Amino acid sequence: PSYQEVNTTVDDLEPDQQVTLVALMWLGRGDYAVEEWDSAIENAKDSWNERTAEYLLGTPLVADYLAEGLDGLGYD
Repeated sequence: PSYQEVNTTVDDLEPDQQVTLVALMWLGRGDYAVEEWDSAIENAKDSWNERTAEYLLGTPLVADYLAEGLDGLGYD
């Protein structure tokens, strides 16, 4: 998918879904351990704004971080 397609898709998500994506990226990046998932969610809620798509897409290796986060939570 193109940058614009991903940007639009993330923008169309509900805020709680965007929060989960940010927390998942942080988990995969190593900012939080799996045991700290609830804290990651709370901090992502506190940090949420309407520029979530730009934040995620502006993060180098975001796809890898999301995959690592999913793996850490037991999703293959």
